[in-house]
Amino acid sequence: MCLLWLCFDLSVCLRGLGVEDGNVTDSMLSASSSQSSHGPNGARLNGGSCWMPSNPLNSWIQVNLGEAKKITGVVIQGCPGADHWVTKFKIQHSMDGSKWTDYKDDGGVFTGCMDRNTPETQLLGTPVSAQYVRILPQEFNGQTGLRFDILGCIPDYAVSCDAKPNFNFANDLMTVHCPAGCAQVLYTVYGSGVYRGDSNICAAGIHAGVILNDIGGDCTMLKEPGQNFYSGSTKNGITSRQYDGNYQISYQFADKGMLDYTNAQTSIKLPKDTNMGFRVAQRSKTLHLSARGVTTDPGSIPGCITTGCDRESHRAAHNWPSVVRVWPSL
Repeated sequence: MCLLWLCFDLSVCLRGLGVEDGNVTDSMLSASSSQSSHGPNGARLNGGSCWMPSNPLNSWIQVNLGEAKKITGVVIQGCPGADHWVTKFKIQHSMDGSKWTDYKDDGGVFTGCMDRNTPETQLLGTPVSAQYVRILPQEFNGQTGLRFDILGCIPDYAVSCDAKPNFNFANDLMTVHCPAGCAQVLYTVYGSGVYRGDSNICAAGIHAGVILNDIGGDCTMLKEPGQNFYSGSTKNGITSRQYDGNYQISYQFADKGMLDYTNAQTSIKLPKDTNMGFRVAQRSKTLHLSARGVTTDPGSIPGCITTGCDRESHRAAHNWPSVVRVWPSL
């Protein structure tokens, strides 16, 4: 009997970020070069034109999103008036438009279009924080040409690199989204594993290994009692300080309690009316997803993972990995 069914809500952070709908103005689009009638302003998804470089060698098109956003994917199309489209491309991202980082997860090279007009959506297995996103065509049909939009959101829990926890009597847990590059910003961190309550969140998260400096990311803090000693150490490019004295509050990161389901017979027995929330991380294809809930009735719902009798058939059908990590939502 199948005992656990997890269904995904993909709409949480997969909104177009303004290229298609015009919230990104023409001045916020730029390119390495352009043909006279195919400038970057013609590259809007589902628009009537496209961008085509005058020099396709090492060409790129980029968008300034106006502020840092959480980037979860890219959608591209070919040129509507001719058989020109990009078949493979890479992505770079930046916080300032000067220092660029190659997106290297998911193989680093994405599959592009197969025709003029069908949108091709590529989701990022590891979402990044960026204000600027650049698309670099690698291979093409006919000539290099594309339309596009960026997918993502403005996290309502986004913080800056200098943010510190704001725990109170009713709040024992905080989840935040850190931008990239916080190791290069002035920070103060006390402790290792358990951090003094006034330590900068994002630097501590890098130190703890729960986020990466190059791309930022989400981290969840759990409030802990104050300590009378915090040990210093250097990890992941962050040096924390030692503090020998009492402090009223501490925190650590909630990266424990993760369960690995490694075979098709693994199951969890839940009460029939269980309505717990779960999060599922799977990296074979796309991104971190949030599950809407749990039911003991497997039914026939597409886009779900099961643990139990038919989990492997769903894994094979959707090209998911053999190991799926599941842990309670916080």
